[in-house]
Amino acid sequence: MMTRQKGILTSDPNLAHDLAYQIRAEQDFNAVIFPQKIDNPALELARNLTGISFRNSCRIGARCRLKASNQKAPRIYVVCNSTYNSGLLHGCWIDCDQEPDEIWLDIKHILPDFPTNDTPEWTIYNYENFGSIHISQYEDINQLSLWANLISEHPEDKDAVAAYISWAKETGLEISSSEFQSRYCGYWDKGKDFALKSEEIEQAYNWSQFEKDYTFWSRHIDWESVVRDLELSNAYHYARADHGIYVFRYC
Repeated sequence: MMTRQKGILTSDPNLAHDLAYQIRAEQDFNAVIFPQKIDNPALELARNLTGISFRNSCRIGARCRLKASNQKAPRIYVVCNSTYNSGLLHGCWIDCDQEPDEIWLDIKHILPDFPTNDTPEWTIYNYENFGSIHISQYEDINQLSLWANLISEHPEDKDAVAAYISWAKETGLEISSSEFQSRYCGYWDKGKDFALKSEEIEQAYNWSQFEKDYTFWSRHIDWESVVRDLELSNAYHYARADHGIYVFRYC
């Protein structure tokens, strides 16, 4: 669970930025988090200067905002639909690397009434730290928890994990830590490097021995074609990475 904060929610992150600057407070998206001691006259003056009124803001209360415990964690920004439709971005960041029940409790805290019918009363307005994974407005909470926990379990490979999850979603593969570890073949600058330098390919095709036995022919191999065939044969999947690729095996 996350700790409650005192502050103001605004209808626009730019307004929050201006107010936070005026009173030397912390900004978190469209929220301004007050310091422990706040000069109320100075606050009212700053609100007037920045154009923040009761029509485009509200005080953060026990049921309307919880501060995210970790800004580096995979998280979603959830808004209350009724207030959003009235022009106020009324919500909070919620860490997703926790159990589904805990995420639901955090969502419940921002809603005037917890939904009791099939009509969604909340929307995922934004999300962070999920890498290449696309998050829909009404993404399944159980899936969010699974993906976020998997990313948090592998901080050094978080982008590779996100690429694996996106691929597994599209192909219907099981998503788990053990599956990621068994399928991940590493980061490579390009497919040719994977084909030439990986132990994976060496063990499967004994390339080093072929190079010794057939030195002349080994210099005339179309490696781009080899790389394509490895993927087209459903042996490996290449996912885009910054300045390279992530490689995953199908079997």
